[in-house]
Amino acid sequence: MNTIFDAKTIQEFKTRINLLSNDSKAQWGKMTSYQMAIHCIASEKMYLNEVRLKRLFVGKLFGGMARKKMLGDDQPLGKNAPTHPTFKKTGR
Repeated sequence: MNTIFDAKTIQEFKTRINLLSNDSKAQWGKMTSYQMAIHCIASEKMYLNEVRLKRLFVGKLFGGMARKKMLGDDQPLGKNAPTHPTFKKTGR
């Protein structure tokens, strides 16, 4: 699994980000490149505990299973995974 503490991985991320434009098409999902970038920034703020989210009812029911799935293997999150309303971005 790639780690953000590896210089090569950081450079790969920078290259991918610099390739984004207003015309970039979503590989999955419906967000524009701008909305996706804002979505990722919001996610990072949550990971860094800069933003605390209220747990949704569904999360209370299935949160433990989801956490095991996300942390238990090195597989990326699947397509159409549920998104907390805070991370659903609109505009531009």
